[in-house]
Amino acid sequence: MNFYPKRVISTYGKADSHYDLSAMVVLVRQRRAAAFTKTALDGGRRMGLTVSEMIEVVCRLTLRCPYKSMTTYADSAYHADTPAGKAYITLRADGAPVIQFKELEP
Repeated sequence: MNFYPKRVISTYGKADSHYDLSAMVVLVRQRRAAAFTKTALDGGRRMGLTVSEMIEVVCRLTLRCPYKSMTTYADSAYHADTPAGKAYITLRADGAPVIQFKELEP
């Protein structure tokens, strides 16, 4: 799947993402645990989440919930609600798409 190029500027003036989020969701559903880096899996587990719960959280992300977009590696960060509280999730369009999944610190 080719996720590039996609860059949308939201009404809030910040970049939403560098890729098609719906295509990323399909990829996460297909790859399941393989869609997460070890760092992301470890972070979700530290929150007390199962892989299935982490997948569902990522699949519920929308273009309305991005936190920031980082152009260096075409990463996009999101804040999301989970059964264990708020999470900080970073997605990347190449390799394992979920590169970070951790508890959002206040």
